[in-house]
Amino acid sequence: MSSKYIKKILPINLYGGSSPCEFSIPRRCPLCGIAATFSILFTSKASKIVPHIPLYASIVFECPECGLHFLLGYEIINDSFYDGFNLTRLVEYENSDINLNINVPDNIQKLSPNFYQIYKESLQANAHHFNTLYGMGLRKSLEYLIKDWFISIDPETNINVPLSQLINKIKNEDIKTLALASAWLGNDEAHTTRKYPDKNANDLLAFIDVLITYISGELKIAEAKSLVSRNN
Repeated sequence: MSSKYIKKILPINLYGGSSPCEFSIPRRCPLCGIAATFSILFTSKASKIVPHIPLYASIVFECPECGLHFLLGYEIINDSFYDGFNLTRLVEYENSDINLNINVPDNIQKLSPNFYQIYKESLQANAHHFNTLYGMGLRKSLEYLIKDWFISIDPETNINVPLSQLINKIKNEDIKTLALASAWLGNDEAHTTRKYPDKNANDLLAFIDVLITYISGELKIAEAKSLVSRNN
């Protein structure tokens, strides 16, 4: 690996237990190009994309300069345990929205930039077969969407409560149902035991996409009411 990278040993979940692996981490942010020491937000457990090929793991980094996140994937080199740690090989790919079907209304992007960013990153993870990050990212994006929506309605809302408590306060029954179903499937993606084994992250995405449409509609209705009230 060239001098564009530094070596760092990090623990990952490998074969059911924590195991140290040596990773090649870029010296410069692939998004803004500035050299920095990146925060590590998430390290996935090692998993196989398809049978009969090597193990893969992924890491989400945060750049302190531009504040954006980027995801890198690594191949765990088989039988490479060396000097107390496993070796890995960086899987090169571009952090790009190309060929991704990302269609989030402008008012949702404005309402919750954090939701939009994490939602995009989750779809990127799915496109590159990082399935663990895909589901967990969607669950995190859902929480931002719901909490930011509540703040837009009432800035004094206490959002430092479990997500389920906020969802139970939603008056629109259709939105409440979608939010609850999304939260339940999101919990499955974040926990080791699944309560709904017949569902997966794609079902979670489908619920969130409909939820986006409903909340976007609520925002437009509020905008229309504000306009009409000017003439009353």
